[in-house]
Amino acid sequence: MLWRLIEFLLLAEVATVILLCIPLPMWRKLVLKCLPLFRNPNLRKAIMATQFLCGVLFLDALIGVYRPKHQYFPDRRQAAVHDEHHHMVRKFRAERNIHISGFCLLLLFLINRLMAFILELEETHKKLNIKTEQVQLLSDQLEARAAATAEERAHRAHERQPTSGARDSGSNVRRRAVAATTAEE
Repeated sequence: MLWRLIEFLLLAEVATVILLCIPLPMWRKLVLKCLPLFRNPNLRKAIMATQFLCGVLFLDALIGVYRPKHQYFPDRRQAAVHDEHHHMVRKFRAERNIHISGFCLLLLFLINRLMAFILELEETHKKLNIKTEQVQLLSDQLEARAAATAEERAHRAHERQPTSGARDSGSNVRRRAVAATTAEE
């Protein structure tokens, strides 16, 4: 009964890992909606308890594989008849249990790591969005300053240039001064 539950847990873990690894945007949205659940301390405790249980079952299965043959049947007469067959059956079950509990542990660690990566990726996306908004704001400010500076330069250049009427009057003054000096000579 316990090993059936562990098998179902293993199947659920495989499905979870597959869903976490699918790079589709719709799955990403679903995973991001489930992130607050993963941060729940009660769920974290349940996952840790499951890891501990799988670890204990893994150690029990390891002990079952390396248990000596004579421990099953202390009476040698009875052991002669059924010893080899029962030993092989128990060894097969113990090896199967090692694989089930070992993969279950591996997938639990993998799910924890994947969720940590997803959390880190989401935080990085948030920081990137904030930085992108800041860069956009700064570039808008720089464009506004550049436009204001260009407008100010154009205005200064326009103020420096005399109007055409002022040029004429200035050149007329010069001509008169030159004409007056030549007339005096």
